[in-house]
Amino acid sequence: MFNNSTRFVLDSGCSSHMCASKTKFDFLKDLSTPVRIELADGKFIHATASGSIGILDDVYYVPQLMRNLISISAFDRQGCGILFEDGQVMMRRDKTAEFELVGLLDGALYESVPDFEVVYDAHKDELNVKSEFAGMVVQHSSDLDLWHQRLAHLSYDNVRHMYKKEAVSGMTVRDGSFSKEHVCDACATAKATRHVPKTHLSSHREQPGKKRRKKKLDIEMFFKEVNSDLIGPMQTQGIDGSRYAIHFTEAKSRYRWIYTMKHKDETILKIQEFVSEIESLGFKLKLLKTDNGGEFVNEEVNQYAKGKFTLRTTSPHTPESNATSERFNRVLGERTRAMLKEKQLPLFLWPEAMKTVTYLSNRTTTVSVGNKELTPYEILFDVRPNISTLRVFGCKAFAYNFDIDRKKLDDKAKAGIFVGYDLNSAAYKIYLPSQRKIVKSGHVVFHERAQCSWGDLTQPALDGDWYLGLNSEGVSEVTEVLSY
Repeated sequence: MFNNSTRFVLDSGCSSHMCASKTKFDFLKDLSTPVRIELADGKFIHATASGSIGILDDVYYVPQLMRNLISISAFDRQGCGILFEDGQVMMRRDKTAEFELVGLLDGALYESVPDFEVVYDAHKDELNVKSEFAGMVVQHSSDLDLWHQRLAHLSYDNVRHMYKKEAVSGMTVRDGSFSKEHVCDACATAKATRHVPKTHLSSHREQPGKKRRKKKLDIEMFFKEVNSDLIGPMQTQGIDGSRYAIHFTEAKSRYRWIYTMKHKDETILKIQEFVSEIESLGFKLKLLKTDNGGEFVNEEVNQYAKGKFTLRTTSPHTPESNATSERFNRVLGERTRAMLKEKQLPLFLWPEAMKTVTYLSNRTTTVSVGNKELTPYEILFDVRPNISTLRVFGCKAFAYNFDIDRKKLDDKAKAGIFVGYDLNSAAYKIYLPSQRKIVKSGHVVFHERAQCSWGDLTQPALDGDWYLGLNSEGVSEVTEVLSY
């Protein structure tokens, strides 16, 4: 019934974008209740789904439409400028941008130009038009790539699964990238493994048939067992002076804690800190499982554990007995390497990268608990985590300058790098290269999609830190402000 034309009609009387062809959508989701739409002749039709097509968000799928419609008022609400002149429709993204041709008068209607395609960066409200009349289009990271980076290079399949199962709140998707194949160069080099020939795997493959149903997890019984392991010494001393890290994994939920240390003999202090933290949450540790390392097997640890919890060690030279911790060691190493490599960051930021990986692993789904739809955070605290405030590790960040001695003409923000989340407040951690220190701030501007090599944003870099790299104009645009 609908017109099969590939073009859209630019309509100033239409309140929302509408399309009659399901194949045009990059992303489409059924509406729980059909939306009633009144036509110019007074008749009513219904939208059964909504989704996105290129730059067009919140596009209604209306099978009964005779033509596909682009709403001029929706573009106006988006902040774009529209000009109708001499049978042409011109558009610009803001008052400083140039007008570009997007439509032509065809009879009594303005139709989109041939091969009208658009690329839209939702974080910058930047609109670029690609057609036979337009110039170069700047490609930006897709939403799937952005969430892959925000979640510390979590696998693409797991990101898709979390979104599909609504395992978290705050995960918005504005393009059709979740249905396409993606490859991350940083992950390809940081997570490479040896591949065993398939013939060697054939005898271990699960036989076809009905899958066994896993027993429902009792989420009320926690800390019956906690697995722990030490990492280090690291090849590079962390910015906080650390050479080691120790992590703890609650066995049922797979919720994790991580602490960094300068020396191995600080292990007992971190065990005490961990026990104190979980007790403040109302939990009680019953069993701590570790390997036979001297940092765990000593009189000081034994005396502290006596009367508080049971200390159990694995058999000598059998790290597989502590498989939960060993597996997380690998995850920490791979994802930390990927994050640092992705943004070409200095290695001394590894402590912050590992803390961020741990923070995010608690807020992403895992098969280890028997329920792929729940995150460790929700299992332990019975609250679905909100990840709307996540940002890409290593992205450009501008922290508000609260210095009391700041003069009138001094910068009101300090340029730096986003390196994690503060667990004790609603603040982000920003590394300031000019001062070689990390500050905490809830007043931060982020530029997540910058395509550049990292460098000191304010003065020459110190040897071994990094290399200077701004955009082609030597400036950095600010895109979003978050305050608490």
